[in-house]
Formats: sequence, C-alpha cells, structure tokens
Amino acid sequence: MAPQRFSISVNERLSYDILGNLIELMTNGNASVVSFLVREVLETTANYTEALKILSTHPLIADSYIILAGTKSGEGAVITRERNSARDVWQLDAKNGRWYISFI
Repeated sequence: MAPQRFSISVNERLSYDILGNLIELMTNGNASVVSFLVREVLETTANYTEALKILSTHPLIADSYIILAGTKSGEGAVITRERNSARDVWQLDAKNGRWYISFI
C-alpha cells in the first residue's frame, strides 16, 4: 500500500512453465520478479495511472494477476499478466455498469 496513492495485490497465475520462467530469469535482464516490481512501484510511483502503466507493461519473469486500487472513484483494475505484457486489463467503469469486477 502506498498511502493516499494506491494499493496493490498479487495473485499467482499458473502457467506450468517453470522452465520458461527460469530461462526468462537468465536471459532477460529487464524482467522482474513480480514482488520486486510491486515494491519498486509502491516506493517510486506517484499515482494510480502511472502504476497501472508500469504494472501492465514492465517485463516479468512469470505470469501473474495484479489487482490495483486507487484512491479516487473509478480507480481499480485487475491486470492479467503474461511475461512481456498484459493479456488483458479489466478496469472499473461505473458509468457503464462495471462498479465492481467479478470472476464468477
């Protein structure tokens, strides 16, 4: 949690590609472990919009789900991450009836 800016939660996304994760770790110097990226974003990022961009685009070693919540109305997203980019980003959109995000 970054007080008065945003909070982040991370969940595992099973890809059953442990060998691929190890190869990514050894060959991609830009890729981060998701927990290290989250810490860096919490420490250095000024606002929700910037955090969303970084968490959606920065290369990761393994797939994951990242939940980002801001402090203003409408600031909320579930980011489904693959190694090099977001597979999809579900954002809150109360004006169009998406005032919550459900996986059911």
